[in-house]
Amino acid sequence: MNYSDVTNIALVYADRTNDEELISVLPSLISLVEARLNKVIQSYNMSVKQSFTLDDTTLEYSLPSTIGQGINSLKVVDASTGATNAVLTRVPQTALDTLAANGVKADMYTIENLKIKLLKPYGTGFNMVIDFMQSVPSLYSEGSNWYHYRDWE
Repeated sequence: MNYSDVTNIALVYADRTNDEELISVLPSLISLVEARLNKVIQSYNMSVKQSFTLDDTTLEYSLPSTIGQGINSLKVVDASTGATNAVLTRVPQTALDTLAANGVKADMYTIENLKIKLLKPYGTGFNMVIDFMQSVPSLYSEGSNWYHYRDWE
């Protein structure tokens, strides 16, 4: 089901296929519905893991553009064995800044401006693995199909 299918069904259902005012607000309505779906629907297919290679100096990493309802877990793993080195705890930005200013080196992070900010570097040989719920792709996306995210398929 693509965007034109959804808009045609909505217009026929409302018996307003020639109503220019309704046609002009449908994109906004569909965007609102998609935002609500991303909040409510969370299926197994939406859970994604992504790995970042860590180094000795970098403390900020960009979040994936498909991140939806948030992070399920964030951990640091040994790059060669996959063994978990640390499970990171999320703290507010102000707390992270205070801890950093006081020289604390703990397994903590925050999110600011779609970036993960770590409290300390972990060095080479480690990966950061983020497990998150991705958002349902917009109907405007190429090849988008909401049915892909149904749990019963």
